[in-house]
Amino acid sequence: MSGSSGSGGGCAATFVKAESQTLAMFIMLDQSKSMDNIVDTATMTSRWSAVTSALKTFVSNPVAATIPVGLQYFGLTGASGGGPGVPGVPGGGVQVNSSCTASDYAKADVPIAPLSSNASLITASMAMHTPTSNTPTLPAVEGGIQFVASYASAHPENKVVLVLATDGEPSGCNSSVMNVSNAAAAGLAGTPSVETYVIGVGSNLTNLDAIAVAGGTKHAFLIGDANVQQELLTALTAIQGDVLPCQYTVPSPDKGSTLDFGKVNVRFTPGTGSGQTEFQKVDGAAGCTGAKNLWYYDNEASPTQILLCPETCTMISSDGMAKVDIVLDCKQTVVVPR
Repeated sequence: MSGSSGSGGGCAATFVKAESQTLAMFIMLDQSKSMDNIVDTATMTSRWSAVTSALKTFVSNPVAATIPVGLQYFGLTGASGGGPGVPGVPGGGVQVNSSCTASDYAKADVPIAPLSSNASLITASMAMHTPTSNTPTLPAVEGGIQFVASYASAHPENKVVLVLATDGEPSGCNSSVMNVSNAAAAGLAGTPSVETYVIGVGSNLTNLDAIAVAGGTKHAFLIGDANVQQELLTALTAIQGDVLPCQYTVPSPDKGSTLDFGKVNVRFTPGTGSGQTEFQKVDGAAGCTGAKNLWYYDNEASPTQILLCPETCTMISSDGMAKVDIVLDCKQTVVVPR
C-alpha cells in the first residue's frame, strides 16, 4: 500500500490503487442431443463441434491464462436419477433423459482453476463428451448457482459468474423459461450474489433473454448457426470485459490499523489526468438513481467489495486510460438516497 498526504481540506489520506477482483467462470455446457445438429454442411461441422472448438480456443489463449474457469455439463445421468446411458457416451442417436436433481449439477466435471493449468483438462473433458440428453436447464442452473455461491464464499478474491451455454429453450425437469428465470433471480438475490450469463447458440433463442435479465446480466448473447465459433469467442470475451471493471476489493488497512468503513472514498481520474472526481456513496444498489459518480458496498454491515453504480460504470469503462483510487481515512462523501 502506497501512501501520500493531502486529499484536500487538510485531510491526511492514504491512496490505494483500486484492485479489481479476478474473474472466475463456471461454464454449464449444454450436451443435449440437438447439439449434434449440423451448422456447416460443407465441412459437416456440428453445433457441438463448433462450440467446443471455440471454447478450446478461448481457454488456450495465453491472454486468458490467469482466469480461473471450471466446467460442468447438462443433462447428466447422475446417481440421483435420469434415463439410461452415461454422460458423454454416444447414445446411438437416441436422446436420453437426464437427472432432475440440482445437487447432481452442483459440482464440477473440471474444478475451477486458472487456465494456465486448467485449459488442457477442460479440452480433454470436452473430448470425452457427446450430446445425448434432453435440456434440463432448471436443475442445471439451480445446481450451478449452488456451486458458484459455495466457491465464491471460499474465494472472495474472485468475482465468480455462472455461464450457461445452451442451444435451445429449456425442456425436461419442469424447465420452463419462467422457472429458470426465477432460479436465476434467486441466485442474484442470494448471498453471495451470483450473476448468470447466457450464451444461446441456434435459431430459437429469443426467450433466453429473460433468463439473462433475471440473472442480472441485461441480455443473452444470441449466436446463429452461421458463425458459431467466432461469435462464441466474442461472447466469452465480452463477458470477461463486462464483469470486472466496476467492482473493487475493499483494501486492507496497514498492519496494526483498523479500517473505518465510514471513511472510505472512491476517486476517479480520467485518462487526461485532470478533473478528478470524488464518487459519492449510496446505501446499496437501490440507491443508484441514474446519476453518475455513485458507488455502494456489497454489504453495508460487513463490506468486502466496492461496486460502482451502472451509469458510473459505463462512464469509466469508456475511458481506457482512467484511474480509480480508493482513498482511506477521510470524511466520506455520501449522498442520501431519496
